[in-house]
Amino acid sequence: MKNLLPKYFLSLFTLAIILVWVQQWLGPIKLAGLQGAYDPGNWPALTKSSWFSGSYQARADHYLKHHTAFNGELVRFRNQSDYVLFGSINTMLVLGKDHYLFDPSYIDAREGKDLANDRVVGESANMLHFFRSKISTPLLFIFVPNKADFYSEYLPQPSIPAKVTNRIQYQKLLQQSAIPYIDFDKWFLSVKDTSEWPLVPKYGAHWSTLGAAYAGDSLIKKLNWLLGADVSDYRITGIDTTSDARFQDDDYLPSLNLMTRWKSPALAYPDLQFRDGNKPNLLFISDSFIWNFYDIGMMQNCFNQKSHVVYYNKTIFDMQRNNLGPADKISSENLLENRDAIVIITSDPSLKDFAFGFLKLQLNK
Repeated sequence: MKNLLPKYFLSLFTLAIILVWVQQWLGPIKLAGLQGAYDPGNWPALTKSSWFSGSYQARADHYLKHHTAFNGELVRFRNQSDYVLFGSINTMLVLGKDHYLFDPSYIDAREGKDLANDRVVGESANMLHFFRSKISTPLLFIFVPNKADFYSEYLPQPSIPAKVTNRIQYQKLLQQSAIPYIDFDKWFLSVKDTSEWPLVPKYGAHWSTLGAAYAGDSLIKKLNWLLGADVSDYRITGIDTTSDARFQDDDYLPSLNLMTRWKSPALAYPDLQFRDGNKPNLLFISDSFIWNFYDIGMMQNCFNQKSHVVYYNKTIFDMQRNNLGPADKISSENLLENRDAIVIITSDPSLKDFAFGFLKLQLNK
């Protein structure tokens, strides 16, 4: 028997090589592969400098790793094994109590670990003042919920919120400049215990679809006050509840790349009835929290179709979520022309770059 073990091992190894080769070139098996955000790489160009510097070998190794058959399946098997055996997840996310998932940057923001220094805040104040003197279009800031605040009881370790955070610093700055804002982090916390359904999803990065519907309603009411206009709005006519998460309500889960997908708790999905009114021409500067407003149909039904979203101040989208290309292809004058208001939607981690650099960029054009 001992003499047969090497033969068995060699036979299995040979079979594995043949299976990988057949899958690589013929692809008879439909593979799930990896999910979430990752860089699959491109095959590098071979040059003398890239060869001797070692960059060619490193990039080729990265490419082959992600383009070899069954790589994704083996990664998922490893991740599942680590989770079952050790309770760990192989991702940048933090696994909290009761399997709540957190982005560590939100925890850092809660604890003030990413705090901007006085010089940076002072530069932002000067920039904001200069922008207001140059542009008459009203500004409105939206501070979205911080999941680490909303579910602080589920963080893996005790977390003490900092007395001074970037959100506190910049809200003080907006108050001094008489610029209106909405703090949804505080508002969501104030209604957390009375809400029947989650306003922030257990396995999601943003507000839940229901939370976005409530936030959108508050945003429209703020625009009514800011613009003195009866803006198109909506009302909730019904609620559909399901454990099958929709839209972005479990968008953290793909990055875990486990063999079995965790089941989401029951979530609420509102049925909305839209009402026609004034449709302002708005410019949104936002991070990924804006996509929930598309999911509920607010962007498509409540605002002028000439409105735009500048995503992270890099890419422009229209009200149908069509990608219009890089933001730097449109001049400052055309981007700001005929806007009724500029709405800046920001999460706590995004405040490290105040207003995504939009105000500074426009002033330099």
